[in-house]
Amino acid sequence: MYGKEVIQIDLFHVMQLLNNGIKADLQKYREKRFDAERRELRSLRNWVNSIQKLIKDGLDFSLLLKVIGNPPKVKSDHDSSSKCAKLTSRVMDLLKVTAPDQFFRELQEVIKELEGSGDPEFNFSDALLKVMPKKRFTEKGMLRVKKELLKKLKTFFLELRKPIDDESIKFYYDSHVIFFQPENVTLKRKEKLASLLTCHSELKKYREMTLLVGEISRLPPGEINGHQIKDLKEDHTHSKKLNAAIRTIKKHEDDILRFVEFFKQNPGLSKAQHSNMEFHNKKFKEPFESGNNLLKKERVLGRLNTQLSGKVEWFLDNEVVT
Repeated sequence: MYGKEVIQIDLFHVMQLLNNGIKADLQKYREKRFDAERRELRSLRNWVNSIQKLIKDGLDFSLLLKVIGNPPKVKSDHDSSSKCAKLTSRVMDLLKVTAPDQFFRELQEVIKELEGSGDPEFNFSDALLKVMPKKRFTEKGMLRVKKELLKKLKTFFLELRKPIDDESIKFYYDSHVIFFQPENVTLKRKEKLASLLTCHSELKKYREMTLLVGEISRLPPGEINGHQIKDLKEDHTHSKKLNAAIRTIKKHEDDILRFVEFFKQNPGLSKAQHSNMEFHNKKFKEPFESGNNLLKKERVLGRLNTQLSGKVEWFLDNEVVT
């Protein structure tokens, strides 16, 4: 395309390398922000499932808590799973009570504590009120309510997990707007990007990074001074994949930017030619792909000459080596 004086690395693949590294960081961020807490909530639910299975197998409440052990631990900075862990601990204390009068008295205290806390807490306490005995507090009624207590606890876990699931899925679909260059940012994408960076301000550095390297394709050659690559910095908070991408781009900086001086000398070349070689490659391959690889030499040369608008030389021998 440019002659022997230019060895150019396709900028499309430079951006692809960087953006794939950023995607690894976004996945790491999603894992920390959403998925870790979702796993904690699932672990709590599975733990309650294990208790229910032991009850179904006929194990007494007084023994099963010794068999099952403590509930899974959760991180204190995870609000939803911390709420669930706290309520789970309270419920386990209730299950240990063997006297019906004491059990229902303490259960009423738990219900009262949950009033006004929030919708999931209200739903949980309201569901328990509906299964409370109307007249006498008996051992049979206590066992029935204990089983219901475990069911409602699992429902509580699901109610707190659903918003996190929805946020995680929304983040997965919205995070791709980080990679759009300004010329491709529609009004809808602009609004989505603003919303994403407002909710997740930690991601602004990735937006700035992809815009920085994108300048190589976006700006006129006269405005490309090399800072687009020099300003990239490795960081211990980045994923290994992103740091490797930055290291590779900086290593090949001279080859990536070699086209700049050539374009200053040849201002007639189109912008597309310094941002992406795929158009040229496809144009070259087209004559061969349009046939069945059994085209005669004259026809292949004719197609190439017509479509490439240049001189085409034939270097293949007539003899076919098998």
